[in-house]
Amino acid sequence: MDNKYISIPSKVYLDRNLPPRTVLLYGFIADLQKDGSCWANNHFFSERLGVSKDCISRSISQLIKHGYVCVSCDPNNGRRRISSLVPLDNNVMDNKENNKPPCSKSQHPLGEKTNHRNIKENNKKNKDAMSNDFQTPSLDDIKAYFVERKSVVDAEEFFLHYAARGWMMGKQPMRNWQAALQSWERKNKPKMAAHEQAPAPVQSAGKHIEYAIDADGKKVMTYVE
Repeated sequence: MDNKYISIPSKVYLDRNLPPRTVLLYGFIADLQKDGSCWANNHFFSERLGVSKDCISRSISQLIKHGYVCVSCDPNNGRRRISSLVPLDNNVMDNKENNKPPCSKSQHPLGEKTNHRNIKENNKKNKDAMSNDFQTPSLDDIKAYFVERKSVVDAEEFFLHYAARGWMMGKQPMRNWQAALQSWERKNKPKMAAHEQAPAPVQSAGKHIEYAIDADGKKVMTYVE
């Protein structure tokens, strides 16, 4: 191989049925052709590509299967010869509408890459905007909501838990603390049930027990005559 580069037709390197190693092997075969035939053996290709001879055999079989090369045997010396079946001039991008050269700035893969980057940036902006809509609640806000829901779980425990984590739920920022609070209640139902099923205190003569929710969102018990 005297050239410092190899040429691969676009029809070959755009074929998703071919792994990159097989596409590169086709480039070697096309470059080594003399009078339409390549006489290199699997040992030569395996050293050039840094893979085993079995890998080369499988890659050649793939090229034969998809109609990119044909293999025959020379009747005179019994040597194998490989012929590529795709003209090299197909390497130029087929863009009849604009006649753009393969390396033009408006080449499609670059445009696709730019579109992916724009989509990623827009998604980040939308995520940041949604995060900015969240207003961090105060402990008083949470206590008031606990009282409104007549919840018996500890409002301060909820506040301290998420405040210490920067109001993050896992790896995502919290978006609705009221919904998070309701989820917190469901997770703490076993504790609430155990609290409700605790033995009732002995009543004093002439008094009865009443329960209420204090300003801290906690359930308190009082004796009333």
